[in-house]
Amino acid sequence: MIIDIHNHVGTDKDGTTQSIEELRESMKENKIDKTVIFPFNEREKEVMQASFDLLQYKNSSIIPFLRFNPKDVTPEEVGDALKKFAGMKLHTRSQDFDVLDEKIWPVFKEIEKSRKPVIIHTRKENIANTDPDRVVLLAEHFPKMNIIIAHFAALSMNAFEVIGKSPNLYTETSILSCSRLIEIVSEKIGSGKIMFGSDSTYAYQDIELMKIKKLRMEDSEKEMILSKNAVKLLNLN
Repeated sequence: MIIDIHNHVGTDKDGTTQSIEELRESMKENKIDKTVIFPFNEREKEVMQASFDLLQYKNSSIIPFLRFNPKDVTPEEVGDALKKFAGMKLHTRSQDFDVLDEKIWPVFKEIEKSRKPVIIHTRKENIANTDPDRVVLLAEHFPKMNIIIAHFAALSMNAFEVIGKSPNLYTETSILSCSRLIEIVSEKIGSGKIMFGSDSTYAYQDIELMKIKKLRMEDSEKEMILSKNAVKLLNLN
């Protein structure tokens, strides 16, 4: 089985688009069994509403995640919404928030209570909010919140170190990883902490998947990255 944990459907403000039909065709071509989807930073609608619109595609192979701005919702709204979704995606740059802003921590407390996974965008760039090390600090305050640090933890060696030691932290392979680096990090933190993600359509499923297929490791370890870790975290058993 192959599960892709990171995909967008809709139209981004930057003009990037991906339809559900295009994604399904890519899944078919690449023999991807299940795909997690969430909206882009949409042009014409608020991202939480866009998330609800994606529920129409929910089935055994399409798994919608809730995306929202934690500054604009109440814990109760998030708790109610999460009854319909398998997890969440939060984008620290697009929605312009700091995970260490204690004013939004009641929302994180609700997320923690759900035990459903949250993917958090990270990148080493000239924006403090996107630094993966801030997500690591967040995880210390919410030790039961299952967090997937996106884009291979922005290659933060500190983040990898903590991911390996923290039962509630994971990372996914989209965009910033390469096969050799995945091998090195897996040796350090264990293959049970890594999931396959493509970030389509900013990257392509076939190219991102090839990184995993080319790994010089046991098939059982590849299987953990490609599906077993996601199955466990998404409670797909």
